[in-house]
Amino acid sequence: MSAARGRPALLAILWYSPAPAWRLARLLLAPLSLLYWLVLYLRNAAWDSGLLRARSVGLPVLCVGNINSGGTGKTPLVIWLVDSLKKRGYTAVVVSRGYGSSGDVDRVDAARSGAGSHRSADEAVLVARRCDCTVVTAADRVAACRLAEREAGVDLLILDDGFQYRRLARDLDLVLLAVGDRDARLLPRGPLREPASALSRADIIVENAGGESGPMVSRRAVGLVDRVSSDVEPGSLERLRGQRVVVICGIAGPAAFVDMLVSCAASVEEVYAFADHHDYQPGDLDPLRAAQRSGALLLTTEKDLVKLEAFVDEGFSPLALRLGLEVEGGPALLDAVVDALDLKERGPHHQRSGAPGGDAGINK
Repeated sequence: MSAARGRPALLAILWYSPAPAWRLARLLLAPLSLLYWLVLYLRNAAWDSGLLRARSVGLPVLCVGNINSGGTGKTPLVIWLVDSLKKRGYTAVVVSRGYGSSGDVDRVDAARSGAGSHRSADEAVLVARRCDCTVVTAADRVAACRLAEREAGVDLLILDDGFQYRRLARDLDLVLLAVGDRDARLLPRGPLREPASALSRADIIVENAGGESGPMVSRRAVGLVDRVSSDVEPGSLERLRGQRVVVICGIAGPAAFVDMLVSCAASVEEVYAFADHHDYQPGDLDPLRAAQRSGALLLTTEKDLVKLEAFVDEGFSPLALRLGLEVEGGPALLDAVVDALDLKERGPHHQRSGAPGGDAGINK
């Protein structure tokens, strides 16, 4: 199996390789990490002291975030939360920054997020189609929440990847940790957006399997799909057993995705790894077309399939590996979320009293 190529692999080597040359490179980056820490410290001090004040909105806000710049599995957790809350009778609208979307506030739902929709972010389209829910994207997530509040029958807002976005008040901060986050270093010397001490702001900490404590989540392969909106065909994972596979992906952690395929007994021959949220161009796919002609199965992630669907034809027909999320203590975690947001007391589709949009600190 070839090594994953491109920026994700290079960063992983920089941050984690024990080789002397890379250890020296990390040491040379230490002054930049110290400067980054100082900027973070001053910024957070301004919020903590009340010098800067968060904007509140008229619905309960659940923030799902992390402290790692790489992939920790936030999107699968958001999907799990939306679906689980729906089963309890609550309707959530997801609000996100919207990587790859326009700078304007954009409303995405399953009905209008068809194949090849590049105006909306890949993750936003994935969540909208997997959960049959509305996702609102904008760099200004306060403005996105204003639009989301106008959705009929909505009970709460889920802020995706918003732990560092302190301009928006939230009722509950849920932080998802990758294994090793507590001991990792700050950017650019390591992968952390914030030091582990920032976890003191979190209300609930969820860890990927292998973590230290608290609720644990793990991802597992469910099956193969040819469209994000498709259902998984029973037994489709058996197609991977002994099958030659070529991977294309633009995610933060390609190695973990490849490991998942290997665990399904796939024979991974080549990995084309691009930067996270890569905007695919026709030229990117030429080697994949050649691989498909040779009999290899083209595999990607569902997030990448959102963009790659626009290029599907007889010579390029990738499948995506659908991952499911197993949440240890899931009912208890969901109870904690519902209680912290006072959803039981409010009842479905009941908004807060008072006009939204006033200044408020972050509720704890």
